[in-house]
Formats: sequence, structure tokens, C-alpha cells
Amino acid sequence: MYFNRQSMLQRLTMNVHDWLELAIVKYKTRLVFLLALIIVFHQVLSYQQSQRLQQTLLLQPQKDDVWIINMGHLQTQRKYQAQYRVAQVLSVTDEYVELQQGSSTYRKIRGAERAISLDSLMLDSYFRNQTLTLKRHDLMSYFETQAIDAVYRPEDIYVLGGIVKRRAMLKAINSNMRTKVALNPYNNEGITLFQQGDYQAARESFLVAAEQGDSWGQYNLAGMLEHGQGAEINLQQAIYWLKQAAAQDHSKAKQQLETLCLAQQALCENSVN
Repeated sequence: MYFNRQSMLQRLTMNVHDWLELAIVKYKTRLVFLLALIIVFHQVLSYQQSQRLQQTLLLQPQKDDVWIINMGHLQTQRKYQAQYRVAQVLSVTDEYVELQQGSSTYRKIRGAERAISLDSLMLDSYFRNQTLTLKRHDLMSYFETQAIDAVYRPEDIYVLGGIVKRRAMLKAINSNMRTKVALNPYNNEGITLFQQGDYQAARESFLVAAEQGDSWGQYNLAGMLEHGQGAEINLQQAIYWLKQAAAQDHSKAKQQLETLCLAQQALCENSVN
């Protein structure tokens, strides 16, 4: 029975293969035309979707948006010559958009796209000092005439795979503290690592400082435990270390402990002092 079923499946597969081969030979021209039509339709649809998205971004511009502008269309008083330039939004008001302009001008749009993808916007020398200010109600007409050729909104910090803005770094809890008291070296190390974004290592350094009895280390460690920075959230441990710091008359720890206990009363009652 198994053999018969396998033979039937093989015959069916061969029949389908023969039918497809015959159809391809007989209707080759029509199939090629249909495939080409599908490809063209997909490209047109993708282009229309891209245009709509870019128009939406222009209606609500945001700081750090990246545009590719064609100065040849923007400066209409001159004889037209393609001059692509990368621009990035500096500020937005109800009436105006202020842009910083790239110092390089490209004859083809590929040059501007390549500059973006190669992280050129992060170079201190890339943007020229002179900014460009455009009226918001003119943006759509600039887009229609291709004076604004492309509009991108960063995904996190990236456009076309290139970095176009610096990621905001969280500030260590007591990094701005002004005090004449020498801080624990492990706490200092934790602050540096925190500012660099290495939260796991920062958490480990704060733990050493906390275990050595440093109130700032205890307070900083509690903050990371509370917000799940460097590892999972652990509110029980956060409350424990806040209590250790508060016992040393650490004012910020007292305030944070009070706030946390209002939200997590049961944990505070069960926490070991």
C-alpha cells in the first residue's frame, strides 16, 4: 500500500512537471509579459507608497529628519544643474523649518545617499555653518518639483544604514553631584560605565560599592535594579539597597524609597532591613 501511494505521488509530480513545461513552452511570451507587468505594477505601487510616506513626513517635520535636496531646483534663478545636497532638520516652528546643509554637493543622488549610509553626518566638518530656512507651507510644492527629492525619518539613530544622530545617553544618577566628599572608586567607575552605556558592567561596579557600604553606590544600584538597566528588574533588591542608603541619611535615597514604597507597599513591608 505504501509503495502504491508513493508511485501515485511520483506519477502525479511528473504529470504536473510535464504540464508546467508544456505551458511554459506554449505560453512563454504571455508568461514573460505577465511577469513583467507584475514587476512594473509592484514598482509603481512601492513608489506611490514611498511618495505618500514622504509627504506625511513633510507635513509633520521633526528635528533630525534627513532630507536630500536638489539645489538646482531650489535655486530657480540659475540655469538648472543637478546639485544634490544632504540636509538635516535643526528646528521646527509653526511657520519655518531650519536645516543644516551638508558641505558637499553631488551631481547624482547616489552620492548623497552614499554619504548618509557612510555615517558622514556624524563628522564635525560635514555640515556648513550657513543654515537653510524654508517656509512650511512651501514644502509640498518643493517636494512636487523635486527641490526636496527624498525625506527620511531616523529609525532610532539610522537612515539608510548610516548613523545620522547621536543616541541620547542616560545620565548616571549622581553624575552632577557637587560634593567635597571623596566618592567610592567603584561608584565612580560605575558612573563612567553608565555614561558609556555599558549598563551591565556599571551595575556590577555599583554592587561592589554598595557592598562596601557606600551610600551613593547603594542608591545608584537601586536605581538600576528598579528600572531593569543591565539586567532584569528586581524591586525587592532595589528597596533593600535604598533602605541601606537611607539608613546612612542619604536624602535622595529616602525620597526614592518613599516614592517606591507608595507604589509597592507589600514589597516594602516584606523587605529585609
